[in-house]
Amino acid sequence: MGIGRRRGAPMAAHSVSLDDAPSGGGRAETGGDGTRVPANPRVVASLVIGLAGLAFALLSPAHAVIATVAIVALVGLPAAGIERGGVPAAVVLAAAGTLLLAQLVLFPGDALSCLLAGIVAAAAMAVPLLASRDAVGVGDIELACLLGFALGWDAFAALAIAFVCAFPFAVVALARGGISARRDTLPFAAFMSFGGIVVLFAGPISG
Repeated sequence: MGIGRRRGAPMAAHSVSLDDAPSGGGRAETGGDGTRVPANPRVVASLVIGLAGLAFALLSPAHAVIATVAIVALVGLPAAGIERGGVPAAVVLAAAGTLLLAQLVLFPGDALSCLLAGIVAAAAMAVPLLASRDAVGVGDIELACLLGFALGWDAFAALAIAFVCAFPFAVVALARGGISARRDTLPFAAFMSFGGIVVLFAGPISG
């Protein structure tokens, strides 16, 4: 089920090198002095609750359940990654597995499509690894898979939004840091999550 496509449809943390910008992932975001910038738990919780409430207001109950699971993952995982310097692969995979299981229980007819979308999205996200082993974080690949399990083939729209939004930040980083900034990374998981949430609600709001 692709949540963003109807009042009822499905929904997907790490970083990418600026060599392949835009890109991003699970490394901690830092302040100007190199210290980590912690995620505010209250802000994260408020955002999750607010988006979940919006999901139940706009979507059918079954689709809202899928959306809520996706929202918890899309907001919580990048926030944890920023604060802790990375989200354990097992946590991302567990979240993706929970989404796929929810799809299977609530929308068995769409589960296979979501599974395939997740696999293809993860494979597409991994393509830069053919050029450089450090081009993409494992968390980015797993989050792309999660997006596919949640949004179905609409996950590619979410990825497109993520790249478009990340590009200006990559350009600014390269402009400020010069050639040496090419090895830096962007928190791409946050951009992927933003793209996923936009796609999640775009359909119901526009429709």
